[in-house]
Amino acid sequence: ERLQREGEEQWSSLERQLEEARQEAASQVSTLQSDLAAREEAAAAAQRSLEDAKSQRALVEEELQAMRERAAAEASSADARCTALQEDMSEKHALAEQALAEARAESERLQREGEEQWSSLERQLEEARQEAASQFSTLQSELSAAKAQAEKSLTDARADGERLQREGEEQRNSLQ
Repeated sequence: ERLQREGEEQWSSLERQLEEARQEAASQVSTLQSDLAAREEAAAAAQRSLEDAKSQRALVEEELQAMRERAAAEASSADARCTALQEDMSEKHALAEQALAEARAESERLQREGEEQWSSLERQLEEARQEAASQFSTLQSELSAAKAQAEKSLTDARADGERLQREGEEQRNSLQ
């Protein structure tokens, strides 16, 4: 009974340890999911920034076209003013292109980081699962060994009891 109680206590302890490992893994997964959600929000912000840059580019292009048309209508001083306006618009266009390129690069970087973090989270989760499975297997082996030892001890005790009983009967018989 003592060995059975100890075995049950070990089994109960193993179940508690397994549950703690599960809870820890769940906590880590939750934390990683929160981090991933934050990364996804950052990626969405970068996408919005990219869309804003595209809108700004379209506005700049429309503005450039309007200025070109006005410059053509004002032919007398158009050459000097048109050149200045075109240079200004080219700079704005270059700035818009640069902002668009930077927004794209930032979006790609954030996406790569998100994917790397997701892969890392998946690896960590798999490692936690494997560790929990290994601990569970070890605990099962220890429990099996304890049960086998308890059964052997019980068998040995029965054999000793039967031997002692036979010896007692032999001694009684020899005394009669």
